[in-house]
Amino acid sequence: MEEKKTNSNAYVRVAKHCLAWLRSVNYSFAITNPNLDKEIEKKLVIYCIHGTADRTGCFDDFKSNIISRLPSFVDSIKVIAFDNRFTGECIYGFAKQLKDQIVLNKDQDVVLIGHSRGGLVCTYFAEHLAARNDINVHLVTTVCSPFRGSYLALKPITSASNSVLQMSVGSNFLTELSEQVNQSEIPYLHIGATHDKVVSGDSYLPYNHPAQKNNTLLLNGEMHLSAMSTHELADSFLNSIKQIDLNQASQQQLNNNNDL
Repeated sequence: MEEKKTNSNAYVRVAKHCLAWLRSVNYSFAITNPNLDKEIEKKLVIYCIHGTADRTGCFDDFKSNIISRLPSFVDSIKVIAFDNRFTGECIYGFAKQLKDQIVLNKDQDVVLIGHSRGGLVCTYFAEHLAARNDINVHLVTTVCSPFRGSYLALKPITSASNSVLQMSVGSNFLTELSEQVNQSEIPYLHIGATHDKVVSGDSYLPYNHPAQKNNTLLLNGEMHLSAMSTHELADSFLNSIKQIDLNQASQQQLNNNNDL
């Protein structure tokens, strides 16, 4: 498919994203699914993780685009805010905070969606912390996440931020994380944008990503921030959610946990 020019609406979406940043709250919050069937015993919770310099408002349009269409087995959407921001915290530190909040909320079956660095935080949590805390991850969706690094991860920023250092092109952290994702039994959906100048080209995909996995979406004409507000993102995410069989997936992950 021939690449389009930047979608003119993408600039509007970027402006809305920036406005949402200004209006963001500095605490985690939850939105209950209006379609929730309270009689269903096993429920799914969606966790949303923002990127490096972003805030909870990153997911404002995304929430609006999916909330009325959520399946009845989804309990809620939870948007996470982090402590220790701009203190040089590493990705493991943010993943541990995510784990702590999920454990505190007593949620056992989760889906994760992360934008930019948030996708790496979700991935690290899913691969390293979920199983040992009896948390079943049924899907990880990464949006414009720098699995192959970002050219913006340079000094002096890398000297002040461990997480930015980890996002350097070719870092050991990204190489090892990519290998874990490629071998993982956890379902992943990797979403990129053709006009992303922060995570450019194929950098939204793990190193050596197997093409046969068929778990990618490239948003044509979109940019790093505008991608979060697109209906294509919402539709793709919802389609993946609707394919989840909580009972079957939980049993499979229980078997995997017993093998640890």
